[in-house]
Amino acid sequence: MHATRASLRNLMLLAIIGVASAEAVGISRDVAVSAIAWGSLRCPPDGSTNLPTPTYGTEKVVFQVCSQVVINAPTAAVYHALLDFQSYSLWNSFVVDVALPADVRRTPDDVRVGNSMVFTTAGILPLINTTSTEIVTKLLDEDETQAGGYLMAAWRSEDGAGGLLYRAEHPTILVDQGDGTTLSVSYEPYYAGLLTPALRLLQGKLQRLFEQQNGDVKAQVTWREGNILGNNDVAGFRGKLTTLSPACSQDTCPLESSNLDGVNLLFLPVREIPQGVQRETVRSFLSPY
Repeated sequence: MHATRASLRNLMLLAIIGVASAEAVGISRDVAVSAIAWGSLRCPPDGSTNLPTPTYGTEKVVFQVCSQVVINAPTAAVYHALLDFQSYSLWNSFVVDVALPADVRRTPDDVRVGNSMVFTTAGILPLINTTSTEIVTKLLDEDETQAGGYLMAAWRSEDGAGGLLYRAEHPTILVDQGDGTTLSVSYEPYYAGLLTPALRLLQGKLQRLFEQQNGDVKAQVTWREGNILGNNDVAGFRGKLTTLSPACSQDTCPLESSNLDGVNLLFLPVREIPQGVQRETVRSFLSPY
C-alpha cells in the first residue's frame, strides 16, 4: 500500500479539535540571537532548557526535540550531506523526499538562505506521509565559520498563516571535535501557536524520529580511513572502481555523481554497493567536500 501524502497543517487542524483546551507551557525568556555561542549548544539532558533558533530565539517555546551524536567524519563532510537535499530519498528514513525550487539545480551547491522547500516525512502518522514547507534560514559553511570551530544550517517551518498556527525551526550545529570527528547537535523547538498543543501530542514520536534521522546522517557520512585514496587521486579512484565493479569504466561509473573532476579528498557514503563488493571496501556514491 502506498502511503498517502497529507499536509501537516491540515492534519493538525483536525487534531486540534480534541486538544483545544491545552495551554502552551514552557515559555522562556528570549535571548539576543546575535550573542548566542552556537558552537557551545548541547541537548539538555533533562529537557528543561530551551535552545535558541536563528529566527525565533527562545521566546514562547512550548516544547522541543533534540538529538546529538558524534560522527566519525570531518564537519565539512557532514555539512555536505546535510544540505544534499536531492539525495535525502536515498538515505533519510524520516525526510524521505525534498521538493526544491527550480533555481536549485544541484545540492548542496545551489542551496541559499531563503530557499523554500517541501519536505515529505514518514513516520509521524501511521501509513501517511506528511508534507511541510521549510524555509532555509541559516547557512554557515567552512568558508564563513567563526573561531568556534563549527558549521551550521537551519530551516524553519512555514505554516501559511504567518506563524499563527505554529512555528518551528530546525538548526543543526556541527562542532569540530579536533580529532577528525564531528558532534552533530540537531534540534527543533516548537513555539506557541493554535496548533502547537496538537503537535505536542506527537513530541515522543518526533523525538524518536529526530534520533533516527541523526543516526541516518551518521551512517551516511561515517568516515572510513580505508576509503581515502589521497588528495586529487582521481585516476586512482577511477581505476579502483573499474577493478571492483565491472559496470565501471575509467571514465564512467553508475554512481549518483560520477563526475570526479576537481575532487580533492574522496568520501564515499553508503548508497548502492556493487554486487560482490564489501561495503567497507567501496561506497558507490561519491560526495566530494
